[in-house]
Amino acid sequence: MAKKKDAAGGKNEAARCVYTVLLGGYEKLNEQPMASRSGIPFICLTDDPALRSGSWQIRLVRPQFPGDPVRSQRMMKILAHEMLPEFDASLYIDNTVVLSAPPETIFARYLAQAPIALFAHSFRDRLGDEFTAVAGQGLDDACLVEEQRTHYAQQRPGILDEPVMWTGVLMRRHDAPAVRTMCEEWARHVLRYSQRDQLSVSMALGASELATAVIEEDNHRSWFHSWPHRRGRVQRDGDRLKGSGGEASDEKRRLEAALRQRTAEVQLLKARLAASQAAIRSIRGSHSWRVTAPLRAAVTAARSGLAAARRLGRRPAQVRRAVPARPLAVADASGADAFGRDGFLGPVRLFSREQCDLIMRHYSLGAAEPRPEWPKDRAVIDPFFLDLAMRPQILARLAALIGPDVAVWGASVVEREPGQVHLVHTDIESSAPEGGFVSVWIGLDGTSRDTALAMITRSQSFGRTVQQVMHEAGLDRKTAGNEAILALARERDPEARLVQPEMADGDALFMDGRIWHGSSNTSRERRTALLLQYAAAGADVPVQQAGSSDWPFKLSGRLAQCLPVLTAGRAADVLAGPHGREPAVPVASPNSGLKAGPAGFSPFHILRGATANVADMESHVSVLDPGHSPHPPHCHVEEELLVVLDGEAEIVIPSSQDDEALRVERLTAGGLAYYPAYQHHTIRNASARPVTYVMLKWRAAAKETEKQLGTLVLDAGGVAGDDGPISMPRLFEGPTGFLTKLHAHLTVMQPGAGYAEHADAHDVAIVVLEGSIETLGRRLGPGGTAFSPAGSPHGLSNPGQTAARYLVFEFHA
Repeated sequence: MAKKKDAAGGKNEAARCVYTVLLGGYEKLNEQPMASRSGIPFICLTDDPALRSGSWQIRLVRPQFPGDPVRSQRMMKILAHEMLPEFDASLYIDNTVVLSAPPETIFARYLAQAPIALFAHSFRDRLGDEFTAVAGQGLDDACLVEEQRTHYAQQRPGILDEPVMWTGVLMRRHDAPAVRTMCEEWARHVLRYSQRDQLSVSMALGASELATAVIEEDNHRSWFHSWPHRRGRVQRDGDRLKGSGGEASDEKRRLEAALRQRTAEVQLLKARLAASQAAIRSIRGSHSWRVTAPLRAAVTAARSGLAAARRLGRRPAQVRRAVPARPLAVADASGADAFGRDGFLGPVRLFSREQCDLIMRHYSLGAAEPRPEWPKDRAVIDPFFLDLAMRPQILARLAALIGPDVAVWGASVVEREPGQVHLVHTDIESSAPEGGFVSVWIGLDGTSRDTALAMITRSQSFGRTVQQVMHEAGLDRKTAGNEAILALARERDPEARLVQPEMADGDALFMDGRIWHGSSNTSRERRTALLLQYAAAGADVPVQQAGSSDWPFKLSGRLAQCLPVLTAGRAADVLAGPHGREPAVPVASPNSGLKAGPAGFSPFHILRGATANVADMESHVSVLDPGHSPHPPHCHVEEELLVVLDGEAEIVIPSSQDDEALRVERLTAGGLAYYPAYQHHTIRNASARPVTYVMLKWRAAAKETEKQLGTLVLDAGGVAGDDGPISMPRLFEGPTGFLTKLHAHLTVMQPGAGYAEHADAHDVAIVVLEGSIETLGRRLGPGGTAFSPAGSPHGLSNPGQTAARYLVFEFHA
């Protein structure tokens, strides 16, 4: 259907076309029989004036890059809104694609869902695999492809694990501004990096946050197309035309292709070696590796005996299941009925895999040790565990189960070694017959049905603990099996059952505090779980005497400390709790004229406080004299950003405290590093003059995020902006352990430019690299910093005579 004008001279919004691009006599044009059945025009953009077709309308075009027909073809393919401005939407197909359904049907099916539609790659899963294939097959310059791969991994960690898009078929609405913006960004990537546009389309889509209809069909044949149909193709080397007069000899081309192939193989092997070395360092630096060193030695010594046992046959090693991809929990009204009947709810998906890993790192590396006489006080002594106890998914269920006013009285980490049994029991502290207690058991590591809790349903309503019932029956808990205990339960309720749910890491059970439960780790790995215990506000929680677990109970006479987490159905004010910080306030700091003290290292405080997004935000500027380091490599719970303001620093990044294969990166002004929680790191000055740098550190509740940002080291000093009054090239963006998104970009602001005062929902930090800016009532030059908590008004302008360059960090929660 060609574009028509209505009576008023306007556009017909249904104007659409099918098009392809054929430049440089690369191959023969494929006819499209479906064109005769469609009212939509089929257009071929070509530089061949002799080309004729029975199904395509031929349009002559001039290649943008006469010496590079491949990139010229890509620009016409990608920038459809520029090449075909008279149409509101287009369906691009490679010349090797033949349609088998009318384009009207294809448009109706996919462009109704989103303004852009393209295929998922049906025979390659990861974008990283596409990079490997392009380099390994010599489809483009291996060094350029490897540079693109590296830059993408730094700018958007996790992108190489994302699905690949296949771009042989591409549908778009030209009249959607977001589509045009995305395509222009895509074109820039193709010009800057590899001409293989499938490597860059995911990056462009991600940057635009454009809603996309992904076609989940086989790339070779779907309900509306088939591919490939190649006719008379001219062989190309690396997608560049070869063989015309004046070019290199066949032998030279063969050697060049072989060199590219070998270079790609070397790069691939280097990448695999680096990944393997990093994995080994991580394993050897882990808490579990150190703890299990004696066990490994014993296993080595008994190898011959174990070999004989293997020949006799034994149970295969357990494979850890991935956390199921079911949605994170929200409160459901029907859960209270099942809880009241059976005494428990779940399993409920509560934590992501990344969240479990962060909790385990904190437990192993940074958690405060509980008191020996009361090991359940982690929420009192450690804000990290209090944050976990106040997760919205937990509080919403607690409000439905025990009321609008709730306190947490217990938070502990429970480990069970292979073969270890925890006898069936009732928790003494929550055993009061009248109830009002809920325990939340969350698997963190090594969780499966073989390691999960076993519970006696309906036992919460018996009015007696299992310890008392067994004592009165003359049974010993150490020798009585589960069948005997179940028989005692069925004497009180014939419908009582012994259940042991199928569970994975991140799954949780909500249990009535009176329920009979226990565990037996029949797997071959340690199981670690987090136990959070709650009571209705005002309840007394008695503390048992150490070592007392049988009937009659022996109590210490003390009560457990309770911290409010729900008040009138709303989350309690954390700032009023034992770990609270005063709210952070906007601050602008020039950070000029600073010098290190006699010790060779001096920090200068800028801010510390809580915001709407993080429980604790801290920033300082430090000066480090030559030959000094502030501390040996260390790690901490806070995530951290470091930006070098002046001088040349060495960033030292070991994988563990005793790692000897240190990663060392040199950074000058504008260089920055991001450290996730518990990444070991330090900084040192190996130059001849002082180093000045700014630090931002923050802690918040652990977030249910996947594919979190890893350690990043970037040089923002050389990043260029465009020619506009304000340019903002992005540096990186992604979720972290404590933030749903950490975003960083460089702003280049021309003299006289700026933006009006406004307030953001996220916290914003600014670090000036060059020029000057005015913000928060102060003028800041190079090295100056500004911080605006969420909700605080702030504007910014460039009052100087030269362009201002500054880093912007956004903290989203």
